[in-house]
Amino acid sequence: MTTGLMKSSLTSNKLYRKCISKPKTHPAHIRYVKYRNIYNKLKQIAKTTYYANQLNTFKNDSKNMEFTKDWKNNDKSGITLHFKHSNAVIKDPYQISNAFCNFFTNVGPNHATAIPLSKIKFTSYLQNCPKHNSNSMFMSPTDASEIREIIKSLQPKKSTSHDNLSALVIKLFGEKIAMPLSILINMSMSEGIVPDELKIAKILPDHKSNAKDDISNYRPISLLPSISKILGKVIYKRTLHFIQTNKILNNKQYGFREKHSTINAIIALTSDVIKAWENKDSVLSVFLDLSKAFDTIDHQILLYKLEFYGIRGTPLKWFKSYLSNRKHYVKYNNSDSLQRDITYGVPQGSILGPLLFIKS
Repeated sequence: MTTGLMKSSLTSNKLYRKCISKPKTHPAHIRYVKYRNIYNKLKQIAKTTYYANQLNTFKNDSKNMEFTKDWKNNDKSGITLHFKHSNAVIKDPYQISNAFCNFFTNVGPNHATAIPLSKIKFTSYLQNCPKHNSNSMFMSPTDASEIREIIKSLQPKKSTSHDNLSALVIKLFGEKIAMPLSILINMSMSEGIVPDELKIAKILPDHKSNAKDDISNYRPISLLPSISKILGKVIYKRTLHFIQTNKILNNKQYGFREKHSTINAIIALTSDVIKAWENKDSVLSVFLDLSKAFDTIDHQILLYKLEFYGIRGTPLKWFKSYLSNRKHYVKYNNSDSLQRDITYGVPQGSILGPLLFIKS
């Protein structure tokens, strides 16, 4: 993207924010629509010019001919129309979507069962943690003001889950739905129940690399209902406050925390290495890459640990409801698969997922 287009994109977003709560006949909305249409045309021209230049660059370059071939042979939607599956080639969109769904559903359980059983129970490792927390978490009620702020923080995306309700629509009606949403979310917290409709994810397969007709070369993009994201943000705020207040997280937990990143980990590692060198000690470092880490979390172990950390009673009941009876389905080429149960892992695409992962 050129510098000019980037500036135009920022201007378009600013105009959008000014007109989001105004009717279509308002001058601000009309101004935004005109600017957006011109911007989209310029963006399309820039995209076409870029690919034309790429094709011209690669036409005599045998090493990059695959790029040219793929770009020319791709259909307009970029959809692969056939896949190799179970020693056969499937072309029917419904069969393809179900094949994807079966594959994504089994990834977590297959990886989890492949992990060798430890002779040591997981509870033994909790002995090295701070003592059993005697404080219990309380989910304080929310209100319309908090819900309003959460809605404002949502990205104005048009994508939807199974409920066909986009974040963009929710933002448009945020002022009107904030109060009833706060009432429903308070009921969820007080009763410890998460509605099943909020636990259904729509999965879009996204090609990673290698052969496009191989289902295993795709990763799932999970789209959760926008209402569930609002509920998740409310619970996340209260859970994080409880964890931080009771100092449950290890100081050396750098991932999935605000104001922490890999930079903190690098600084800590470098500091330890320098100290070891100064003391003329040997240095040994072990780096691990956990395959499908989010997908292999055992729900019962996670719930046990949450109780150990102080999430008990109704809050624990809420998390048990949140993790249980989750389902997903795959949408591919406008065809929906059957829904399948999710029995392992933390919800992908959710704000609570990473927080639950580091406490698992």
